[in-house]
Amino acid sequence: MDNLIEYLYKKKNKIIDYVIQVLIVIASITIATFLFLLFTIILVNAKLINVFLGGMLGLLSVVFCVYYGYKFFLKFNIEYEYIYFAGEIDFDRIYSKTIRDRLVSVKCSKFEKFGEFNDDIKNQLKDEEFNKLFNFSSNTDKTQYYAVFKHPDFKKTIIIFEPPVEMLNDMKKYIRNNRFNSYNNE
Repeated sequence: MDNLIEYLYKKKNKIIDYVIQVLIVIASITIATFLFLLFTIILVNAKLINVFLGGMLGLLSVVFCVYYGYKFFLKFNIEYEYIYFAGEIDFDRIYSKTIRDRLVSVKCSKFEKFGEFNDDIKNQLKDEEFNKLFNFSSNTDKTQYYAVFKHPDFKKTIIIFEPPVEMLNDMKKYIRNNRFNSYNNE
């Protein structure tokens, strides 16, 4: 019987993520204020547009800036989901629990290399060229694993992820033993 395993976790934000979010809020407020003043005061006083049109354009510009600033702000609330079934893993990114992106799907039998992602492996892989890197790590202390494979669209691809033990145990059935570099079934 094939196992269906779903694993969902929230990516822990780094300090730079919080700094960018603050800058997004400041930029949204600044741009909205500038556009509001431009349309309601400067252009109206210069008699380039009438008061009603200036007020409407000013209000629309504020709504536009606040809306898109908010949407961009939410892009930093990221969750990753692994859906594993019968030796195939789908990796999804979810923004603010509303927008889902399917990033990549791969069969475990296609892995050329697989194992625990530690410093030795990082040094071994640093000289290799990859067309695509997917880092699905949560920025926590969980054990990370990597998989190298050839994807039809992305070509040579590496994925860094944090599968649960149950998923690792089932993946072992589909990955040839010589492809496990440092898999440890604890």
